[in-house]
Amino acid sequence: MSESWMRRLVAAALIVLMGVGPHAAVAQDAASTGVVTGVVVEKQRGAPLPGANVTIEGTTMGTSTDLDGRYRIIDLEPGTYSLVVSFVGFQQKTVTGVEVAAGETTTLDVALAEETEQLDEVVVQAQAARDSEAGLLKKRAKAATVMDAISAETIGKSASSTAASAIKKVTGASVTDGKFVNVRGLGGRYVNAQLNGAELPSASPNKNSVPLDLFPAGLLDNIVTSKTFTPDKPGNYTGGNVNLSTKSFPDERTLSFSTSVTYHSEVQFDNVLRPDGGLDEIPSMVPSLPEGQLTAENQPIPPYFGANQQEQQFLDEVTRAFSKGKVTPQRRSGPINQGYSASYGDQFQVFGDTPLGLVTGVTYSRSTSASRDRLSAAAGAGGQAGVSTEFRFTGESGSTEEVLGGIANFTLNPHPNHQLSFNTLYNRSEQKSAVFLSGRIPRDDDSRTFNRRRIEPIDRTVWNLQAKGEHMLGSGGSSTPRLTWSSSYSQTTQDESDVRFFTDDFLPERNVHRIALSVYEAPTRYFRNLKESTWSNDLSLSVPFGLGSVQVGGNYLRKERDLEERRFAYGNLDSPNYEGAPDTYFGECIGLIDTDGCDTGPYQNADRPDLGVVIQERTANQNNLVGNRTVGGGFAMVDTDVPGVADLRFIGGLRVEYTDQFVETRDGQTGQIETTDLLPSANLVYALRENMNVRAAYGRTIARPTFREFSPSTYYDFQRQEIFDGSPNLERTLVHNLDLRWEWFTGPGELFAVSGYFKSFDAPIERVVVEQAINREVTYQNQQSAKVYGAELEARKRLGFIADPLRHLEVGGNLTLTESSVTDTSGQDLGRPLEGQSPYLINADVSYDNPELGTTVSVFYNYFDDRLDTIERENQPDQYERGRHTVDVVASQALPFGVEMKLSVKNLLNEETEVYKNFPGNEFTTVRYRTGRTITVGITYNLQ
Repeated sequence: MSESWMRRLVAAALIVLMGVGPHAAVAQDAASTGVVTGVVVEKQRGAPLPGANVTIEGTTMGTSTDLDGRYRIIDLEPGTYSLVVSFVGFQQKTVTGVEVAAGETTTLDVALAEETEQLDEVVVQAQAARDSEAGLLKKRAKAATVMDAISAETIGKSASSTAASAIKKVTGASVTDGKFVNVRGLGGRYVNAQLNGAELPSASPNKNSVPLDLFPAGLLDNIVTSKTFTPDKPGNYTGGNVNLSTKSFPDERTLSFSTSVTYHSEVQFDNVLRPDGGLDEIPSMVPSLPEGQLTAENQPIPPYFGANQQEQQFLDEVTRAFSKGKVTPQRRSGPINQGYSASYGDQFQVFGDTPLGLVTGVTYSRSTSASRDRLSAAAGAGGQAGVSTEFRFTGESGSTEEVLGGIANFTLNPHPNHQLSFNTLYNRSEQKSAVFLSGRIPRDDDSRTFNRRRIEPIDRTVWNLQAKGEHMLGSGGSSTPRLTWSSSYSQTTQDESDVRFFTDDFLPERNVHRIALSVYEAPTRYFRNLKESTWSNDLSLSVPFGLGSVQVGGNYLRKERDLEERRFAYGNLDSPNYEGAPDTYFGECIGLIDTDGCDTGPYQNADRPDLGVVIQERTANQNNLVGNRTVGGGFAMVDTDVPGVADLRFIGGLRVEYTDQFVETRDGQTGQIETTDLLPSANLVYALRENMNVRAAYGRTIARPTFREFSPSTYYDFQRQEIFDGSPNLERTLVHNLDLRWEWFTGPGELFAVSGYFKSFDAPIERVVVEQAINREVTYQNQQSAKVYGAELEARKRLGFIADPLRHLEVGGNLTLTESSVTDTSGQDLGRPLEGQSPYLINADVSYDNPELGTTVSVFYNYFDDRLDTIERENQPDQYERGRHTVDVVASQALPFGVEMKLSVKNLLNEETEVYKNFPGNEFTTVRYRTGRTITVGITYNLQ
């Protein structure tokens, strides 16, 4: 661990522990008394009842519920009590036999029925916390929309380390590149990611996607995916709105520490390809880019042709300033992966009797991964076999990553009718990866071997500040209007400093290496810094009436992006033949050289030092851009029972969104999209019985192009080895969405659900290949239309109904079936799905959970079918990623004194990741590698 990272980790841990010390005495006092806490809700809809009275029968002790329906009664002597819950317009309920133990918290959730209903008995419910699976299913049963979710309980059972790995358990969700989520086969622009209800900015230069691997799973309370649109939500999601909720407002004191170590089958007991050194930033002596357009006359670094003596000296100094870090990866032993986390939460009384909830947490991990026997190849149509190999390389890759994350959330209830929340989150990931590939280009006549090397450091951060408030505008009660507001500022950065690309070829008959600029790019060092910030503000007012409520509100969102790229290539490579490793060549032939010791080709001057290999500016104006997006929205919606139709609920209304999106490149080219959209929504929920619903929904949503996509720019993408053309004429996409779902909640944490959906796209945005281009060149364009339709099946059931010994066993799973089609601008059906879509996804799990023994064992299975990876030219077959089976096994055991041990085996099958093309009668693999198995042993200490 680097010294700087150690300082950050220690500082973050101190933040967590600062809250512990001042309250140690309080903890000792509380050890002799107990607490009763819970939530009071309306039975019919599950909505919280703020202002309900909760008292201990026969005493003067009691309280009223807050805006979330929560209550908390402290300082109760150990014993058995009766709890009396009352609220105007609802039947009073008395809960008897409430056991209170010293130093313990008893949780009781109470559902009150309206006075029109007659109840003969009192029902005591177990707690349905937001972080439990049963609690989320209960929330889902009463929700206004079609939604799916995963709780902190399930995240812990699956041993998911990030939000990206956790969300794969959600019905219809899949993950690409290990970080970007697809919902119902739709990703990027069709999925909106939020943190605590506020939109997150993207840290991807080319995608409108939030990398969910930046969010440690240990800091999350739950992940809720809304699949149907309501007017109070942003209109820019079609696949789903993914909301990450961080932990907040604990009902009791929690303090935990955990640590883990991980064995990686491709890393331990072997040497791993790892990057070596590099520059943290462009050397300070390198001149900045000039204001405005970069031209041949104002290059910050002069060209080596025609350089005078002063310029030669400057080129020598600049080139040597880049000498830190090798251009080729090194093989070194791989360390054991490790992780640490700490969290603290509690609820206090401040300013007298004002409740204050506090949750803080920090997590740190360091990991090394590798893949061997990597294959990278390309092929074109031709020959009798229908395929002509363009190149075929094999090799390996390795990467290291350090991740630090932390949260600090505060919730203050200054009055039973008012609640204020302040949330902060910071995460940082420093990743360094290296790739080495070697092979031949079969069409070449000679036997030369090509070697490709890439070293890629990526430093990513995300931080969020958020303030929220809820206010009852009156004395309280079910008929009191409620005002909610939030203001959030988020920023993501992605710093790629000193990405190094180096390709050469080896001539075995001459035993020399050389660089052939006519075949591939010159050795390059690349610097890119991306910063995107989002300021989001929301305000809404909900006014109850007899059958439901009316809600009106608006929001303002401002998103700004600044993308700076500089590219430097090594020049003066007239005849760079050399012996040995590339680093040796750059050591001997760099800058001003003694020509007796270095061969620079026919232009050398033997009488004096001359220029050898020197750094040259290769930055393009179009690679640098600034952009902004302003979205203003207003909405009105109603949530009401339908008069005359028992058990039928209607949720619907209209949202109006104004969008102004602008981008400008360094050379002054601009692109702009300005639209006003009307987005209607209608949701029907029919309660067939108390635990069974039928849902139907319609919503109109939009999808916008990214800043890069509609910028008038052209740049070379080193990672994909293709030229990218922006398209300033892109239009936003309109989508009509239809959903139907039947759901049956058979018991706490149990359900059966069947869903169907249909989506019609007007002017969908797609990545296409420019047919007339000589080299591979891609752009984005609006197709005429597209359609997506499918079905989802979901089940979760405990097996105790079969036989009592099976009561600790639970099985669950979900299946998503999806079909899609695309029609181009000429009206022709392209005969392929949308990019990233799988025909079906499967999740299944079996869990054994025995609270008496403290033992939990779970097996998780995931499969995605072949999905479209890359769209090719008309005469080329498209590339598909082959489907892959994944099996994980996780076991945990509770031990005395709050200790828990956990063992997990991930990617047990270790199947190949493979991308292929299907030529007539011939399947050609373009990418193939394995990621390896991992075995993790962890220990957690919980102190309450």
